[in-house]
Amino acid sequence: MELTPIHQAQRLEAPAPLEQVLEVSRANALLCRDHHLIRLGDTALLETGEWRYNGEAGLLSRHSLAQLCSRLELPGGGTVPAGYLSRCPEVLAAENLNHWLQGWKCRDRRVFVRTKEAATTGPQVRAVLSDRYAVADHRVLLEALCELVPRYDLVLQAWSLDDEQLTVRLSARGEHPVSLRDPLRIGVHISNSEIGLGRIAITALITRLVCTNGLVVKAADLGGIHRRHIGRAGEDLETVIRSGMGKVLEEADVACRRFVRLREEPAPSPVDEFVRTSVKRYDLPERVGPLALQHLAGETLYDVVNAFTRAAQTFPVHERLQIETTMSQFLRGDPAKN
Repeated sequence: MELTPIHQAQRLEAPAPLEQVLEVSRANALLCRDHHLIRLGDTALLETGEWRYNGEAGLLSRHSLAQLCSRLELPGGGTVPAGYLSRCPEVLAAENLNHWLQGWKCRDRRVFVRTKEAATTGPQVRAVLSDRYAVADHRVLLEALCELVPRYDLVLQAWSLDDEQLTVRLSARGEHPVSLRDPLRIGVHISNSEIGLGRIAITALITRLVCTNGLVVKAADLGGIHRRHIGRAGEDLETVIRSGMGKVLEEADVACRRFVRLREEPAPSPVDEFVRTSVKRYDLPERVGPLALQHLAGETLYDVVNAFTRAAQTFPVHERLQIETTMSQFLRGDPAKN
């Protein structure tokens, strides 16, 4: 069956006024529509490949098809296999999906459907979510940031916005006191998804200025602030940011001091093999290993982390963030046991 592609950002965008990012988000929001309390039994997959809901029809993406299928329980257990459906011709996919949509366990289930208008293909179904999903969209988040960020003397360092998530990086204006010969800045990394791919997250960020390497901190005791899309997630977003920003900046200070201490901590030997096994252990993209070895400038954990985060800059944003976040594991405990 035909599925609409999802745009994924290939790189972080250069610094810009935060208000400019807000305007991009507002323009994008004008193309989006929400459909609440859609009864699954009232929907159908057309033989043209479009899914009909609420009197309209639009193409599913691989992501929204998987979400829809996960809400359709099979009599013998499990849910409808999205991978199988995606490989079926439109007529066969429609026959199968429409049968499951009328299942007694599923037909009365209500879902929250999010769509986006496309110039050439009409509506695209970007998400099929639980009716408990609480909207906390990028626009609202960015409006709150525009109001609060000046109070913390932070500047926009980088950002991206695609079909999956918003990424915003804010940094302090000055170098951290522990920088010495290798300038470092602390800051805040903020992410959000409007289609069920992640919660609102505000986490510590460390940037190495010499090569713009980024380290998104997610260690056991430095976890930042996270808010799920349930309850009143969007209503008190400004309160969450206001109360969380100071905490996360304190965590960034602690993380930066730990990061600098890695300059004196040797990586497990042989370091080349440690790099290779780290790729497998953390389920990182396979090609990051050879790239990290090209950037490896020494045998300390500081060198290993910088090699990986330098290599990460060549990856699409979602993979880059995976690599940068994973490397923050070395800010705690025994590296051989992480």
